[in-house]
Amino acid sequence: MTSQPVKRAFELVDDKPSVAAPREKRKRPASGTIPISRGRFKQRWLSKHSSLIKRADSAYGIMVTCPNRTETRAMGQIQQFLTKFLDEAFSTATSTWTRPDCAFEIESDEESVPINENRPDRKIEAVDTACGGLVFYRLRVDVTPSTFVDRMFAHFAQIKNAKEREKQAELLRFTARWLPIDYVCPATTDRITLCFEKRVIPDRIAKFQPKTSIAIIAEVRNSPLSKKEVIDLVANLLPSTLTVDLSRPQYVIFVTVFKSVCGIGILHKYYERKKFNLLQQLKSAE
Repeated sequence: MTSQPVKRAFELVDDKPSVAAPREKRKRPASGTIPISRGRFKQRWLSKHSSLIKRADSAYGIMVTCPNRTETRAMGQIQQFLTKFLDEAFSTATSTWTRPDCAFEIESDEESVPINENRPDRKIEAVDTACGGLVFYRLRVDVTPSTFVDRMFAHFAQIKNAKEREKQAELLRFTARWLPIDYVCPATTDRITLCFEKRVIPDRIAKFQPKTSIAIIAEVRNSPLSKKEVIDLVANLLPSTLTVDLSRPQYVIFVTVFKSVCGIGILHKYYERKKFNLLQQLKSAE
């Protein structure tokens, strides 16, 4: 029998052994945060996505965008700011919390922690958006999201000191756009239509003066609906007295669809406020 040649991990080149270099493993950039998709984190700190649909008529809140895989860091910064600013700027706000129809609980080896606890003093509630780079905090006080965001931008606009603005930007560095969502409904064409006809148009749009300029901006994530479908649907519901201005509208009708939820906001000074990007607003020169 002839012996098989033994494979060596080196080759002779110019009479000198050259060891084959091992393959380098690709390293993912460290984000310094726990992915929000991890089951235990979602169960412990986020209310279920369906909780917004079950209470759509009374649900509203703040939607904040952030870079992918930094959601948990963003949530920490958002929660600290919301809690502090609500106490300072809306000290007389009262709770709108009511007992939910069913309690969402989790079971773990350590303990069982109810997400929707019987706590009337709880002013905010983090809800699972089922989308990366997107965080939603429901307000549980009698302060509309538009009022909150308007006062928030006015507060930061008063800060003229560059170092103080830089400090505030650092405290919110994992966040980007802070969008007020005044109306919530299931993400189906019939329910979006009903929400506009029964709530959005009578509450806000019917009060616009004739020839008020508007633009419709739709964002769709993790949904079978398309942006064009949403924009066409909303455009056909609006009064004919309004005019369209895509470059500098007085108001933006913002419609965001994330999985099975649709959020709607009427945004004033949309482009003047850097598309409601708070971080850019803080870093921009006055």
